[in-house]
Amino acid sequence: MNKINTTKKYIKIMFSVIISFILALTAIIPEYQIQAKEKVKLEKEYFFYVYPKLPSSSNDRDRTIEFNNAGNKSVTAAESSDEEVFTIDEEQTIGSTYHISIEIAKVKKESEAELSFTIGGKEYTTRIIVKPYVNPCKTFKVGNRDFKSKFDKTYQYNLTRQKKVISGKAVIKAKKGWKLKRIELNEGFSSGKIVKIKNGKNVVLNPAAFDNVGGSFRAIFKNKKSTEEIWLDLWYNNSKEKGGNQRYD
Repeated sequence: MNKINTTKKYIKIMFSVIISFILALTAIIPEYQIQAKEKVKLEKEYFFYVYPKLPSSSNDRDRTIEFNNAGNKSVTAAESSDEEVFTIDEEQTIGSTYHISIEIAKVKKESEAELSFTIGGKEYTTRIIVKPYVNPCKTFKVGNRDFKSKFDKTYQYNLTRQKKVISGKAVIKAKKGWKLKRIELNEGFSSGKIVKIKNGKNVVLNPAAFDNVGGSFRAIFKNKKSTEEIWLDLWYNNSKEKGGNQRYD
């Protein structure tokens, strides 16, 4: 009889231990999930370019660093280690992302400085690299038309008021020191559809098919010696707006 009571008592103790373990585990998991969600995803370095003066730019040297909002904590105390490279304009949180606005200097050669800031009491740093813009493209052909020169001043060129469909082989070549990463057709913000294109294969640029906002034929180039990437966007549409060199970054 005593043996039975002892067994029952043992079972009750074990049951209590198991329940306590489960309750403790359920308390830990949400906390872990919050911590994981709050991790800031920040690049080690950001590249910004000084372009020739463009008509579409109200201030050609304003730039923004964007990264994920970590747990609804504010970003504060943003500082530049060298204000001859860039200065801080403001820090703000917009929806699910942090925005740190800076103004880059009109440098004549590649320059860099450190950006530091605080989120929830923790300090973060990243490198800001500012350099004169150089076209990474040697050839940007669709059929017989080469659009390479359109990117000599900036990485975006808007061909508006277009009526003809252009078709032919896409032949994209990189300059020395660069490599072609990929080519794609981006139908724009309303569609969100992006189609990958193989170099040397046929492509069709139909102005009626492109979204008038954001639709483009795009080539992405990667610097062979760094993390630097430049995305060249040829906007080809039937918008009635004035076209030409653009910059929206």
